[in-house]
Amino acid sequence: MKKTLFVLCSVFVFLFVTAFTANANQTGDVDGNGIIQAADARLVLRQAVGLADLQEDEKLAADVDANDSIQAADARQILRVSVGLDQFTGDFTISFIDVGQADSIFIACDDETMLIDGGNVADGPAVCSFLYSQGVETLDYVVCTHAHEDHVGGLTDVLESFTVTDAVFAPSLTNDTLCYRNFTAACRAQNQTPVAPRVGSAFELGESTVTVLGPALQNNTDLNNSSIVLLIQYGDTSFLLTGDAEAEAEKAVTQLGADLSATLFKAGHHGSYTSNSYDLLQEVMPEFAVISCGVNNEYGHPHEEVLSRFGAIGITVYRTDLQGTVSAVSNGKTLSFTTVKNELPSVPSPDPDIPSEPEPEPEPASEYIGNINSHIFHVPTCSSLPAEKNRIYFTSRATAVQNGYTPCSRCKP
Repeated sequence: MKKTLFVLCSVFVFLFVTAFTANANQTGDVDGNGIIQAADARLVLRQAVGLADLQEDEKLAADVDANDSIQAADARQILRVSVGLDQFTGDFTISFIDVGQADSIFIACDDETMLIDGGNVADGPAVCSFLYSQGVETLDYVVCTHAHEDHVGGLTDVLESFTVTDAVFAPSLTNDTLCYRNFTAACRAQNQTPVAPRVGSAFELGESTVTVLGPALQNNTDLNNSSIVLLIQYGDTSFLLTGDAEAEAEKAVTQLGADLSATLFKAGHHGSYTSNSYDLLQEVMPEFAVISCGVNNEYGHPHEEVLSRFGAIGITVYRTDLQGTVSAVSNGKTLSFTTVKNELPSVPSPDPDIPSEPEPEPEPASEYIGNINSHIFHVPTCSSLPAEKNRIYFTSRATAVQNGYTPCSRCKP
C-alpha cells in the first residue's frame, strides 16, 4: 500500500512539474514564453502592487527568491536576468538614465538607493518609470546637484511618487524659478528640508561610502559651480560625479587634498570644454567616463576638446546620446557595463558611380595646439609643437588659458 501511494505521489509530482514547465518554463519566466524578458519583470511588479492577477504556476515562476510572496525584489532580479546582469554578480549598480540633454543618475547598493538629479521637468515621468522598472519602492537619498532645470526639473515628479526615507540634499545656492519652487514644495510635502551637505562629510549607502567634495569654491555665485560633487567608493572601485562643476570649481576640488582617483568619471556639464579640465582628469585618471547628453543637442556636447582629453588619457567613453541608458555593475573589483543601444554616428556610403578622389590634406582642428605634458599652448606654425600623441586642440586662446595652459614664449600665441 505504501509503495502504491509512493508511486502515485511520484506520478502526481511528475505531472505537476511537467505542467509547470510547459506553462512557465523556469523561475522568472512568468509569461511562459521560454525567455526571461523585461516583460516578465513588469508583470511581476504589477502583481506585487496589486495591479495584476497571476495563475498559480505563474506565481511559482514569479517568486524568484522563494519567500512565498511576490515582491518588488522578485521583479528586480528578473530584470537583472533579462539584461544579462546575472552573469556578473555585484551589489553596486549605477545607472545613467537617458534623459536627453540633462542628468539623472540612479544608484543601488545592498538594497539602499540614491537618485542624483531628475532631468528636465518633462523627464520626470521617464525617471519615475525607470525607478519602477528597477523595483524601487522608496528612495533612501535624493540629491539635487544644483538648481538648473536640467537637473532639478524632474525631481518634483520623483518626490511626488516615492518616499525619501533619509535625506534630500541640495546646495545652498538656490534659484527663483518655478521648477525649483516646485521641487522645494514637493520636499515640504514629505516633511523634508533640502540639506546642503558639508564638504568633507560622508555617509554610507549600503556597503559603499559617499564622500562630499563639493561645492568647494568659496564665495561662489554661479549655479554650475555650486554643484554637489560626490566620490563614491565601493570596494576597490570608485565613482566621481561632479554635476556641472566647471574648471574653476574643479580646481577647488583638486586643492582639497583628497584622493580623487576613480574607476568611473561622470563627465562634467554634459561633456562641455568648460569642465573636464586636464588638472582634474590627471588627478582622477579614470578607466571609464560616461557623458550624459542629448542627440544633436544645440550646445554641441560633448565638445571635441573634451573627447580629445579623454582620448589622450585612454579613457573608455560611454554616451547616453549614442547608447541610451548606461548601467555599470561593480563587484568591488571591476565593472561590467550594459547599454540600451549601441549607435555610432552614421557615415554615408560612397556612390559607386562617382569616381573616388584623393582626400584633401586635413585642416588644423583648432587655432591653438596645447602640450598635455607641459601645459603650454602654441600657434599651429610654431617650431616647438609637441608630437601628435601629446597634443590637445583649442578653438580659442581664452579656452586654452581657461584650461590652465600658458602661452609659448617662442611663438607668443
